[in-house]
Amino acid sequence: MGGVMKLGKDTIVGQERVKEEIGQILSSGRISHAYLFTGPAGVGKKALALAFAEALNGVGNLNPPGDYVTSGKSSWYTHPDIHVFFPAPSRTTENELRDRLALLAKDPYEVIDFGTRPSLSNESDSKNRVAFYGTEYFRNEIRPRFSFKPNEGAYTVIILIGIERMRDNIANALLKVLEEPPENLIFMLITDKFNALLPTIVSRCQVLRCQTLNPDEISDALQNRDGLDREDAEYLARISNGNYSLARFYDVETMRQTRNEIVDFLRASYILDPKPILDISMKWSSQLNSDGQQLLLNLLEVFLRDILLFRAAGDEAQITNLDQKEVIRKFVSALQDARLEEMISEIHEGRKLYVSNVNSKIWFTVLAMRFGALMRGNDKSITEDTAYKHLPASIWV
Repeated sequence: MGGVMKLGKDTIVGQERVKEEIGQILSSGRISHAYLFTGPAGVGKKALALAFAEALNGVGNLNPPGDYVTSGKSSWYTHPDIHVFFPAPSRTTENELRDRLALLAKDPYEVIDFGTRPSLSNESDSKNRVAFYGTEYFRNEIRPRFSFKPNEGAYTVIILIGIERMRDNIANALLKVLEEPPENLIFMLITDKFNALLPTIVSRCQVLRCQTLNPDEISDALQNRDGLDREDAEYLARISNGNYSLARFYDVETMRQTRNEIVDFLRASYILDPKPILDISMKWSSQLNSDGQQLLLNLLEVFLRDILLFRAAGDEAQITNLDQKEVIRKFVSALQDARLEEMISEIHEGRKLYVSNVNSKIWFTVLAMRFGALMRGNDKSITEDTAYKHLPASIWV
């Protein structure tokens, strides 16, 4: 191919090390039967896998032009040897799956996960849809592809997104195929949760580790790929926690409205006013799905860090919420003794609880009680080893 191929040179954000690694694999011709793309959510794992699959089968779409192009197909979506699957709720229609793949074909960073984006037709729909690889889905839709011979390209490529959401029996069935893969069949497995996988599956894959995107990479992509102005792009990049896919999915005005609610929540927490705490907690828990609540925690953390930075240095140029600098000044004036680092730690602990499906209504209420003490510079009135004492707060919700 005339040197190392520049995989996804202009279409994939960041991930230069992984792009270089895949380029070397392609140029060497030493192709493994299974690759595992792992790393944080929204950093381009799907885009890398799709570009890799296209390059293996000679498609010139997500990659720069070159003499490797042997297929007349426009993308992986129309290629008969590239098959993409992702977790789906029970009773999902074929049209629902096809519509999401069509979105991914238009843009490899599209959000297609049912949990994050329950509906394509109603973007305000926040109901959670539990998605997984079920037995019938695997038996009827996925496993038959394992026996497909390459039709047009060199390989049959099976891309499985979110493999940590496989039932145990499905994971074991996949493992058997990985142990004795058919000739010219390549698996590309994608996960955000490396530690949740069976070690035996990991051991049979070549692991490609993606890194968190930095704010500059996300801001540049939002401006150059998505057409945002610099101020909005930089704001979204700083609150995205390295997740480009979700950053481009955010509505800036909605984020600013949520930030106003965060300010109200902090004020109510300071004086422990139950009505606004109850109203806001109910709204956040009922109108935001799990990913929306995780974004809320990002916004809350960024706002607290702005207060912390301004209190320490008095330099407004360092804060993210520049349009809220007067509000931040007032918070700094009122919270001279606030234990802001501990408040941020509470948010970090909250993120861990979402893995255990925490009751968010109660948790936001508890968070307000803890913030009320910490903002005054006091110890939390209820310690970690007596957390059961928070139980009376549940009568609010």
